Amino acid sequence: MNDFTEPLFGEVAMLPFEKRLFQTKEVRKLKFISQFGGASLISPLSHSLFEHTLGIWKLTAIFFPNHRLLRAGAILSQIEGIPFGSAIHSLFTINEKESMFKNTPFHSNEIHLILQEEKLDWGAVEEVARKSPFLHGTKENLGLIGLDRALRTLYMVGRLKQKPSHYVSHCCVNERGLHCSAEMAKEFVTVMMDTEQLLSCKEFGAIDAVISEAIKCDWAETGEECDTYSRLSDWEILCILKTSLSVRAQYLIHALLEQPDKFIVREGATGRGIPFSIYPEYRLPLISEDVEISFKNWTERLNTLEQTYEVIDFTSLAETI
Repeated sequence: MNDFTEPLFGEVAMLPFEKRLFQTKEVRKLKFISQFGGASLISPLSHSLFEHTLGIWKLTAIFFPNHRLLRAGAILSQIEGIPFGSAIHSLFTINEKESMFKNTPFHSNEIHLILQEEKLDWGAVEEVARKSPFLHGTKENLGLIGLDRALRTLYMVGRLKQKPSHYVSHCCVNERGLHCSAEMAKEFVTVMMDTEQLLSCKEFGAIDAVISEAIKCDWAETGEECDTYSRLSDWEILCILKTSLSVRAQYLIHALLEQPDKFIVREGATGRGIPFSIYPEYRLPLISEDVEISFKNWTERLNTLEQTYEVIDFTSLAETI
């Protein structure tokens, strides 16, 4: 009983081993983790990392129909995703983050067996899933993951001006990432700018900041290992926080779920609220040099989205909950 449909891209024939990978518990878990974390609580961006993975895989199959290694890597590219990702990542040091992934989902016996039967080296698939420029792009240029992220974001809020197939049919992908013509460059800049403006919304950042603060309070009471929360789903974390031993964590999460309009977000950090910062993504498809010059204000426009804010801490809402 599985449904592998998603709304952006047309039907793509799924190879038998790909269907088995999608059915592994490591990939299925992504169904319960929102791609954009706390944004799913207050916006139409409620799709999961599973739908995002389906999109990445479909794009990979469209551009590289005969590349089994890359197609397998696309399916596994998000399995290290964690619930409320940016909120949880902000809590840990580099060493703690490394500890979180020492028992990586890539070490799954079920995944190894499927790849072994297909004569696909699991180490090579892991390398592709984590680092392939076809999927992840480069430091400057988008890959297929970034393409799905942008198109899916705008589609979900009704702001995508053309059908997804329009953008897909006018670009190509190689080891330097996504490429498009000079004519399409302007359209892609609009898509990426609209995406980053939406995802840099201060309210989205505020939600993650509140969740992060609630987890921090709960963590202080329970003394759990740092990777405990990373192994859960979004809903499991919310349930833990709603019944936390920390009264403050309970207040914050109940207010967030039941009265989000009571939180106030303002620029700057006075120390009287929960601070957070917004950092937009700076990558575009690779375009010709002359076109890049005409879009030299791209970075300047994105720089205006970088801001520090704070959420006014309304734990005093307790008596109204």
